Amino acid sequence: MRLYNMYYICKNKIGDIKKLEITVENQGGSNQYYLIKNWNDFVKTLEVLSQVPCLLEAVSDLYDCIPTFSKNKSKLDISVQIHAILLKKIKSLEDKVNTIIDLYELLGNDNKGSGFDVKLPSFKTLDEFATYIKEINFVINQCPFLKNKDEEIKLNCIDVGSTWISFMIAAVGTTVILSNLAKIIDYTIKIKSHITNVEQQEEQLRAMKLKNDVIETVIEGYKKANKSYIDNCVLELEQSIHPLKDGDERGRAEKSLEKLAWLFEKGLEIHSAIETVEVKDLFITQNEVQKISVEETKLLQNNKE
Repeated sequence: MRLYNMYYICKNKIGDIKKLEITVENQGGSNQYYLIKNWNDFVKTLEVLSQVPCLLEAVSDLYDCIPTFSKNKSKLDISVQIHAILLKKIKSLEDKVNTIIDLYELLGNDNKGSGFDVKLPSFKTLDEFATYIKEINFVINQCPFLKNKDEEIKLNCIDVGSTWISFMIAAVGTTVILSNLAKIIDYTIKIKSHITNVEQQEEQLRAMKLKNDVIETVIEGYKKANKSYIDNCVLELEQSIHPLKDGDERGRAEKSLEKLAWLFEKGLEIHSAIETVEVKDLFITQNEVQKISVEETKLLQNNKE
């Protein structure tokens, strides 16, 4: 797992570790015990953290503090002895999570403020890498929908040892560009799906072994259909974001959508920055962190059995 992915999970879940609600019952009495009110929510946090390889042992140790017959309860009571052990295990896990966060940010990859992160498609040559960077640069610098007089997209950092590039928005309390980017991504996903369908039709057409002039005529029609579809997407974005000034801006907008659709087809991902809470729900996350599978949940349950 890449350092950025581990950081992303840890940064999003560090606060949830502290949210375990524990109250003392019959305090001072001979039958004093502790009540955990939101155990199921806490288990979901553990499930996500267990995706980080170096945290799995600490997560399993914590989970194993709870007796097997109580693990599936939404609320559960634990003894004074188990409570003491549980607190130590939580502190150990929290320390490890904070270590990953601190290490990532110490390397100069702090994701503070509004912005977005781009995961490049996989590549095997420098030419491929250079092409992806060139296309991303075109979209960021030429797309008129990503221009705002009060904001500017700036390069923040490149994740060490991976293919993540972080961008920040230089602005004062606004998120116009990020909201616009979310809308652009939405339309680009639709364009990508449309182009993919057209390409499949082209392959089927060639497989029919028709005459070349027939094939070329139909393919030319497909190209016009793609152009028309992208044109309509730009018009809808104009209505949703702002009107474009002239044909030049419209051409650059169309080209940006086309290039971005191609990048998505190659495997590009765009995510809102971790700290951009107010807009992160707007983004289509192509490979958002998911909770672990049933098999992995069983691993938590049976790790030390």
